[in-house]
Amino acid sequence: DQQGNTIWQKVYANDNHAIIASAIETVNGDILVCGSDDAGKLLMKLDANGNVLFRKTIQQGRAYKIIRSRDDNFYLLGTHHASAMVLKINADGDSLWQGNTDFNTGGDDNPIDIVACSSGDVLVMGTVSNPSQVVLAKTNDYGGPQFQTTVSTSNEIYDNTYPSQSVELAEGAFITCITTQTPIAQSFIVKHNILGQEAWRKDLPYNY
Repeated sequence: DQQGNTIWQKVYANDNHAIIASAIETVNGDILVCGSDDAGKLLMKLDANGNVLFRKTIQQGRAYKIIRSRDDNFYLLGTHHASAMVLKINADGDSLWQGNTDFNTGGDDNPIDIVACSSGDVLVMGTVSNPSQVVLAKTNDYGGPQFQTTVSTSNEIYDNTYPSQSVELAEGAFITCITTQTPIAQSFIVKHNILGQEAWRKDLPYNY
């Protein structure tokens, strides 16, 4: 509640080594929970008291984050094989469309964040290996590609590049927060305009 007291707590059967990644409330107070298990992308719907309304595997791959779309449906960010993908679903877990947001760099995609843009488009941020890069990819509300751009860093080791979040600004531009650790430890933010062109980047103080 508003004082930080626990209202309810539930333990759910962990079939197929399920891992929960993200959750969001629906307009009627239910809760959609996404994650992954041995069978693929996991989606659960709970009522306001935490009781399971349904639990289903959508398809192969992993699900990392779920957010609300502008029309009160939902975007599910995940992977299909080695490619990033966005799945648009309704509150019952039915697929409305799927966009294969392959970063097209030759390495494995690691999607991290997704933004429902004020324009109705969708921004996906993540990393790839071979070489290590941060990628921003924007699609329209039907999964059609709008732009893709990479953010160069001084880091050449995939596991040590840590972009954390992308945020849309009022004018439709984006700010992305990135930290690297090797060979040079640095934290910085990068601004891209609505077309995906880098406008500026600012170094931030980095302390171990």
